[in-house]
Amino acid sequence: MAGYKVRKRDDKYEVLYPSGKVRCRVDDGELAYEIATELMRERSQEPTPVRCVESGEIFKDHYEAAKECGGNPNGIKRCCLGIISRSCGLRWEFADALEA
Repeated sequence: MAGYKVRKRDDKYEVLYPSGKVRCRVDDGELAYEIATELMRERSQEPTPVRCVESGEIFKDHYEAAKECGGNPNGIKRCCLGIISRSCGLRWEFADALEA
């Protein structure tokens, strides 16, 4: 994958910026690859649809979802990536682009 990379160091996985600087560290390798993939998607400027787990409502992207719930878009994205469990008091996940 050009751009963001993932490497294993000790018992952690590191997501690296294209420059090689560490972006974040996580315990789960699969999560690290999901984060790197999402970062690459962001760079390509393609909106990634998100779904509120509780209501089932689908939004064009995490920015639109944040406007609706009055929250922070980065919190919603971090929830979708599995870094945190809730944002705006709700659970979030990435939706299939065909559903949006």
